[in-house]
Amino acid sequence: MGAPTCIAVNQTGSDVVLVQLACTVPAAGQVTLSDFNKASEIQDDDQLKNLIEDGTLLINDGSSTLTRPQSLCYVTTVAAPVNLTSSVPDVRVINTADGLQGGGDLSADRTIVPVYGNTIRTVTQGNDARLSDARNPTAHATSHLMSGVASDPLTSGMPVTIGTSNTQGAADTVSRSDHTHDHGAQPGGAQHAAATASNNGFMASADKQKLDGIASGVGTTVTVERDTTTTTTSASSVVVDGMSLSLPVGNWLVQFSGDLQHSAFNASIWTSIYSGGLQVSASQRLFRRGSSQGNTAGTFYCTALVKVSGTTTVGGYWRTSAATATNSFRQLCATRVG
Repeated sequence: MGAPTCIAVNQTGSDVVLVQLACTVPAAGQVTLSDFNKASEIQDDDQLKNLIEDGTLLINDGSSTLTRPQSLCYVTTVAAPVNLTSSVPDVRVINTADGLQGGGDLSADRTIVPVYGNTIRTVTQGNDARLSDARNPTAHATSHLMSGVASDPLTSGMPVTIGTSNTQGAADTVSRSDHTHDHGAQPGGAQHAAATASNNGFMASADKQKLDGIASGVGTTVTVERDTTTTTTSASSVVVDGMSLSLPVGNWLVQFSGDLQHSAFNASIWTSIYSGGLQVSASQRLFRRGSSQGNTAGTFYCTALVKVSGTTTVGGYWRTSAATATNSFRQLCATRVG
């Protein structure tokens, strides 16, 4: 295959002598270089390239005269030709937009550089102070609301569990302020503070043991009262009218109290608590009227801890040393303490 058609077209009014290619291009005329030279010889001729570069010569590829950049490209690659009809003509230009400057047509190398500044259509440099100074961001809280109308809502999720220790968690969702947890059955131990005398709390195991040790019915109180006048002349202990209680099994704190009067000077009245017909030790109290008109009346208070093994009658008893003892108000009270 022969060399590609390469015609030198003179753009001046003077003859141009191509020394290496041994031919002359007449003024305003042309010479077909490929008729006398190999493609490699044309490609290696620096004089030809310089004359194209300064616009003295242009190249015609056999169909049309090429532009200066196209002509230079043609002779540079004539030994391995390319299709210059699809190349970019030098009439094309590079235009710049906002933030850039430079550009131009393709007749020469072009440089495009940014336009730096702090106004619209300028570029910010990496060391611009505005990139590191303190400033308040634009208000945008409503854009993250989870109401469904926000432009960038946060994703919410259901509570997962109630833990026994602090953990960071790994979920990418958040909880709403009015969310609730299903408490469920949780372990004891040290997860809750124990109740104290001044603060509410959970029951400690020691307190539970104490409660378990309290018999059923502890704290129960039974009482009989009378406000009718009764008398006795008995020298041996007898039950005071109405002062008896039938108590079930348990430990009972029994209290017997009331008022007393005696009809004789220097006379004594003894009161006491009986359980099952027997006087409870140390429960007896003495009231003694003096030898004058005064000191005719007084009060008494007897107390005893009574242990009941089976249903037992507990009563308030009294006796007098002489004459008549009188009582107008009396009470017998028993409270279970164990």
